Amino acid sequence: MLNKNIKFTVIIPTCNRADTLKWSLKSCINQDYENLEILVSDNFSQDQTLDVVNSFQDQRIKYINPGKRLGMSSHWEFALQHATGDYVNFIGDDDAMLPNAYTNLDEIISRLNCQALSWIKDDFVYFWPRTEHPNLLSISLWGSSDIIEVNSQKALNQVQSFKTSYSSLPMIYSGVINRQLINKIASYSGTFFTSTIPDVYSGVAVACELHSFHRSGTPYSMTGCSSHSIGASALNSEKNDPNPGINFYRENDRPFHKNIASAPLNIEMCIADCILIAKDTLINDKDLKIDFISLMKSIVKYGYQYSPSKYQECVSAIQKIGELNNLSIIAEQIINDFPNKPSKHKSTNLLSRANSIGTVAYLNCSELGIKNVYDAANLVASILALHQVGCLSLTGKIRNFISSIFKKTYNL
Repeated sequence: MLNKNIKFTVIIPTCNRADTLKWSLKSCINQDYENLEILVSDNFSQDQTLDVVNSFQDQRIKYINPGKRLGMSSHWEFALQHATGDYVNFIGDDDAMLPNAYTNLDEIISRLNCQALSWIKDDFVYFWPRTEHPNLLSISLWGSSDIIEVNSQKALNQVQSFKTSYSSLPMIYSGVINRQLINKIASYSGTFFTSTIPDVYSGVAVACELHSFHRSGTPYSMTGCSSHSIGASALNSEKNDPNPGINFYRENDRPFHKNIASAPLNIEMCIADCILIAKDTLINDKDLKIDFISLMKSIVKYGYQYSPSKYQECVSAIQKIGELNNLSIIAEQIINDFPNKPSKHKSTNLLSRANSIGTVAYLNCSELGIKNVYDAANLVASILALHQVGCLSLTGKIRNFISSIFKKTYNL
């Protein structure tokens, strides 16, 4: 096992998810890196979570429990305070680290001396059994695997204008962040995770503090979408459906920003809330601002195809935002432009999360005997390794296909 100079802490916040935690934890245990702290933060679980943790005999594991149920941001803050690594990252308890992740991260950070390194993982998603797309794996071989330096101001401008995904920011959930940088950001308000949405807020806060950050086209972790997943549940389900998103908002102990004043209904509201709170909280706010007209349009476009009750939630949110920001007349115009037209066959947003670049392959893991995110991560690593040495070239295959169609069409 490799013992490098950089100490990493990977934090796995969990609560009553022993079934998926087992495999996420296994993906961390199997890392070939000794100077690694695996911090399992158990948010007062009432299932077999502790038994799962104790089943792994590894000195790198550290188990903590606040002794009471906390809201998501408070729980992440609690866990972060127990981290002792030089660099910290979070993964969900249904996600996985890819094999050799920390060995590769150590080499990159040592070479580039970067304080924040993020990676693309939205196109690498495993859908657990008992989800809408059971045992489906999405994987992209389209983008570049290069590491690039990203200007923080430009990245923030793209995100706050809703032109690109928040995942392009240096989030602690899909990246590793220097502990000293984390402490500096936390010193401004007393907490690092100041917003209700801790992963998105971390990306905004880190980008505000740095002139630039590094981003890798190669993933070092991958997303798992399970029946427990909060993000998709909170934003995609009807309000009266039993889902983890209901508990997420019920347990929230962070106030929403005064210019929004309600629980986010779509991802643009999440971004706006984080941007506005960061502007009020951070010293280096990088000229953060939100176009509330664009925000209201995004909300009505999100809600007009849902049921009347869901649509009315969106209307109420738009009216409230209009009232709070002296835009009531424009708010009513926006609502009138998109009357409620429920769709009988709404496309899922889960798959769109796995399609940010636009070209992904979907694999049926059931045919491969894969039933968990750990095995899916090993498969992804194997495919990426073949791709990097030129055995798999999605770009080449597509070009050859287009070329063959062209030749047939024009009898060349």
